[in-house]
Amino acid sequence: MIATPRTTRYSCLVLQAWLVLFVSQMFFGPASAAQGAPSPTFEQLSAQATSAREAGQTGDAIRLYRRAVDLQPDWAEGWWYLGTLNYDTDHFSDAIPPLQALLKLSPQMGPALAFLGLSEFEIKDYKNSLLHLQQAHQLGYADDTELEKVAIYHLAQLYNWSGEFEKTADVLAPSIKQHRPPDEIKVVLGMALLRIPLLASELDPSKDALIHAAGDAAVMLNTGNSAAAAAALRQLLSDYPNTPYLHAALAEALARGGKNEDALQQLAAETKATPASTESSQRQLYLRTKVGESLAQTTPAPAAQSGDFEALAEKAKDALAAGQVPAAIAYCQRALAIHPDWEEGWRNLGTLEYGASQYSDAVVALKNAAAINPQNGNVWALLGLSEFETRDYKNSLIHLERGRDLGFAGNPAAMQIAKYHLAILLNQSGDFDKATELLTSATVSGPLGDQVQLALGMALLRIPRFPEQLDPHDVALVRLAGETAALLSESKYDQAFSGFQQLLKMNASTPYLHYAYGSALASASRYDEAESQLLEETKITPSSPLPYLRRSTIALQLHHADIAFQLAQQAVHLAPDSAEAHYLLGRSMLELGKTADSVKELEVARGLAPNSPEVRFNLARAYAKAGNPDAAEQERAAFERLNALVQRKKSQTGSQAYGAIQNQNGIRAAEPSAPTEAH
Repeated sequence: MIATPRTTRYSCLVLQAWLVLFVSQMFFGPASAAQGAPSPTFEQLSAQATSAREAGQTGDAIRLYRRAVDLQPDWAEGWWYLGTLNYDTDHFSDAIPPLQALLKLSPQMGPALAFLGLSEFEIKDYKNSLLHLQQAHQLGYADDTELEKVAIYHLAQLYNWSGEFEKTADVLAPSIKQHRPPDEIKVVLGMALLRIPLLASELDPSKDALIHAAGDAAVMLNTGNSAAAAAALRQLLSDYPNTPYLHAALAEALARGGKNEDALQQLAAETKATPASTESSQRQLYLRTKVGESLAQTTPAPAAQSGDFEALAEKAKDALAAGQVPAAIAYCQRALAIHPDWEEGWRNLGTLEYGASQYSDAVVALKNAAAINPQNGNVWALLGLSEFETRDYKNSLIHLERGRDLGFAGNPAAMQIAKYHLAILLNQSGDFDKATELLTSATVSGPLGDQVQLALGMALLRIPRFPEQLDPHDVALVRLAGETAALLSESKYDQAFSGFQQLLKMNASTPYLHYAYGSALASASRYDEAESQLLEETKITPSSPLPYLRRSTIALQLHHADIAFQLAQQAVHLAPDSAEAHYLLGRSMLELGKTADSVKELEVARGLAPNSPEVRFNLARAYAKAGNPDAAEQERAAFERLNALVQRKKSQTGSQAYGAIQNQNGIRAAEPSAPTEAH
């Protein structure tokens, strides 16, 4: 196009203006310089950046580090902080260029490679993330244990994603040796055992129970407990028949136990069960359904323009306000057919369907809501409640626990319902202490007051069943046990002791009744009476370690370390995998001067209960006495961190009387000690 004279003249004027500016800057410098305000030097910028970072002023620190490295591009420290500060503030794309610049200066810097790989993981650049996390793992993490944990976890996920399942267990070996690795580690191990080429975030929540159980079996298999792994895998095959690769995993467990013929039979069964299992079929089996796909398949919506979405959402709201639930559900479905990424819509739809007793439909809707926002505790809780109603109890337990961990919210009645259902699932699975904690915080008022009281009684008497499975003849006794447990939680000991005496008159041979009474008496420092009740419990439940654990605890409180030692030995014999048993044995050994043996036992307890402040505190004492100050300092730091978490949890729940009826963290503090003893 030929320019008009006016356009040409304008272009010339602009060019003349730029030339004038350029010439003036050549002779006179920039305007700011003419005004006598020199640009800050590199030294000034680097000092200001450090001060801003140390003061927690991250945005200012990032800006100042950027200006400093522009002046001095070979400043490795500046690139490091520029990258890690962006990573810490979730600006992952912005973290990558400075980390790449740093690695040009220091190609063998393991921590920088780790942060680069983690940043790439977050922006879904999985191929480069795998490459850089592998390199970081080879070079090491410069003693940054927290970075190491995070990097290894993501590397293990990427090994699964890329189909390199054998490497997953190898890279997670240090975590597996803890005996009870975190749930997220077990999920990754379970995925490797089932050969699922996905990331954990891509899994269908309906597969969570299977994968968690597979993870437990994988931990057993990789810690040398092949017999237990084989038993767990046989149970998995019973619960989930025809699941690909379960027979192969069982074959490996049997082969490791020397049962080669049985292993060959399982390999043959694998060939028959999954003759054409491929990576794509595995992905399809476990991959979470794309949001909206299930709705499109089940709910044919009329053709609608995108502009109808707001109108449909408003109609759904109006229908709900008018009590027209079926109409509200229909409007929600039509709105979601237009905008399937509407998280609030899926949440509302799931809630409406749950309220209308359409539990299977609610599961689908709430899975979609969780896929869009996996950090909403209420969504997971309602999903778990819906699964409970469909009798998918294993997934219900996992998802209700996830909801609790993320935080239940809402009105007191809704929170009580969620806590109650989680508690009865915990009772049914034998986790009575956690059930007690939930039930004592649920209160006996509200719509489920009577049920809460009954479930609390079942937890006190350690009955691993659902309430409806109780023998009708036992209901009155269990209900009184619940009333007594509620009194204990309120520290009303005199009334609770009267309740126990009444319970003993009703049926003195009830398992765990004497144990509960003895534990309560010990909490009130009535040790002789407690000892009598606990001795009686050993006659009724001779295979239970619980009375021995409690008696050992009392002996330590009374400074009878020799008696505590003998009782703890008996508890370890009855329950080799009990963290509390090894803890009490280590504690008593420490008091008896058997320092080396104490360290070994307390290390076992730490592996079984890594989040116990009591274990960490006493292990610090043992390391100090054994002349290992560095290890003692590490354990002291862990104790302070974990103890702060426990105190914060207590302040949040407002419950201070759990000790009379349950153990926290699987360990009961045997004797309060001043932190200075650890030095």
